[in-house]
Amino acid sequence: MTASSLAVYEGSRRVLDDLHFQLDSGETICLLGELGSGRNDFYNFLRGRSLRHEGNLRTSLDISKGSILEIPEFDMVESSALSSLSLIDYLFLVRPRSLPAFIWDNRRNTERAISLFDKVGLENKPSDTIADLTATGFMKLCLAKALDMDARIVLSRPDLAALSSDDRLELFSLLEVLKEKGMTFVINLDSFSSAMMPEAVYWLFNGGTITRKGTEPILMRTYKEENARPAVAEGEEEEVLRLGQAVLHKGEILLLSRASLSLQQALLGYLESEGRKDMVLVDRLGEERLFPRLSLEDNLLMASYPKICGRSGLLPSRPVYDVVMNEWADGESVKGKSVRELSPEEQISLQLEGIRIHNAKVLVFFEPFLRLDDSLRAKLIRFFQLEQEHGKGILVLSAADYEGSWYSRKVQIGNGEYL
Repeated sequence: MTASSLAVYEGSRRVLDDLHFQLDSGETICLLGELGSGRNDFYNFLRGRSLRHEGNLRTSLDISKGSILEIPEFDMVESSALSSLSLIDYLFLVRPRSLPAFIWDNRRNTERAISLFDKVGLENKPSDTIADLTATGFMKLCLAKALDMDARIVLSRPDLAALSSDDRLELFSLLEVLKEKGMTFVINLDSFSSAMMPEAVYWLFNGGTITRKGTEPILMRTYKEENARPAVAEGEEEEVLRLGQAVLHKGEILLLSRASLSLQQALLGYLESEGRKDMVLVDRLGEERLFPRLSLEDNLLMASYPKICGRSGLLPSRPVYDVVMNEWADGESVKGKSVRELSPEEQISLQLEGIRIHNAKVLVFFEPFLRLDDSLRAKLIRFFQLEQEHGKGILVLSAADYEGSWYSRKVQIGNGEYL
């Protein structure tokens, strides 16, 4: 599929403009971009939504509307009537197009289903239901359907953060096998921090067009600067976190002072139980909280701080690591060192860079200044201010009562009455 000077309209509104692209057989395309960038409009255009277009668009002979398969989002299927459907029925009967009438041969199709399950590594039985599947199992089931349909293009919005490290690696290995068979994957990524897929080409959308393409996540810091949003003006605050009467807004640094250790532990447990994917909890920096058995690059991109994602991250490819090291201001000082050789200042710098790459909407720090000298304290405050400029909401909890201009607002806690 190729296009040049392509414009796409939703009604009378032009949602995509001046698109130039080529979808080749056997590749992975990752779509990146903020809301309103055109990323979702392009995805909807590929999935066959009725959008009028102008310009040059050509499809190859083996790509038709019927050979494009979209993998539904697992949460939506899980909560619908499809959850009670057997895997064999979902595999052969739920199709994006009508099937011709045929005599259902259950034995023949059961054998066929088992063969397809074996090819994608799905261990469930054909008689199991969708409700019996994990998110990874559902992805495998849909890939088995793609194989059976001989789909040429597979569209997906995977929730990579919900998968374990082992599941991710297994899934990516399976995609590589299917790509060798000529299958092409278009992955719509909701956050830049999840853009770590092996052997992928990244298309960055902005202003309704593709502004950049690359074979690795495209210069992370440059992307952040291009899409940075200033702190919201007074009267336009967007609430991003509420703890009783204490409210954190977008682009704000809120200090909760005089918070006792028992209260901090209770809040940590509460926030962890929320399971929010847009929030990072940091319960003190430093103190050798890196993983010494992992390489420097793996600590940086996968698990630079345990409270970000534990061990459930994606091991990055070396080129991704090189991009980050070149863009990271303090990266030069740690090149060639092992994790055990890092100084306390280098460890904290590494942890902060990992938090920045995670690109969460809300950052919560518990006693962040504990055991930090003046130099490291200044580095951390500078980090807060840079993240604030990018529209992040930052909550700092401390038993101390700090003064200064580095925070936007302070709430003093006494006997937990703010709850």
